[in-house]
Amino acid sequence: MDMLCLMAKNVRRGFLEVNGGVKPTLAQLAKLTGGSESEIAPLLDEILAAGVCSVEEGSGILYSRRIVRDTSAYNQAVSYGSRGGNPSLKKRLTRRVNPPVNPTQQPSLGSGNGLYISGSEESLRGEIPESLKTPAFLEVWDLWLKHRKQKKAPVRPGSEAAKQQLKKLEEWGEQRAIAAIKHSIGNDWQGIFEPNGRDSPPVRQTEFTNAWGGKT
Repeated sequence: MDMLCLMAKNVRRGFLEVNGGVKPTLAQLAKLTGGSESEIAPLLDEILAAGVCSVEEGSGILYSRRIVRDTSAYNQAVSYGSRGGNPSLKKRLTRRVNPPVNPTQQPSLGSGNGLYISGSEESLRGEIPESLKTPAFLEVWDLWLKHRKQKKAPVRPGSEAAKQQLKKLEEWGEQRAIAAIKHSIGNDWQGIFEPNGRDSPPVRQTEFTNAWGGKT
């Protein structure tokens, strides 16, 4: 055990040596371990016979295979860390913790609201008519998609409803479309309607009996 501790503390970790790379004598080992030469000699023979340690070819220095192997793995991990991680694991990484940065996405086109754009929302952006691809409209459009998602009725990319909705917004033009979206979000509607009332959602008529028995 004492010799293993000496190996672990050595500059060349795992090797039992003294004075910067010299094989220790029995007298030196006895002094370092607090034993006697007569005790050290049979113990060395015993651990070599049991395969606990190996002998370095050429120098005859004892070393611990386990300590040398662990040290090599540690140094390799440090090297990987300085380069951003294990290359083989980085290749297998398919999902990251942080939202991926889309190099083709223009930050000025509606991403200034601080909201992360999901894959489906990015697909819906691709369906927006060119006349509406302005920073102001894209920002409001992202808010509309968030609103629909909160209402448990997300806008589906490629759906006929989404196509018709965008077609209607294109006909209205940028300013009318933006005003209609804001108006609809403010009223917690699921559809987009203009604030002038010409395209407002139908009012649900509720029939009830008044105090005189009549119906309203």
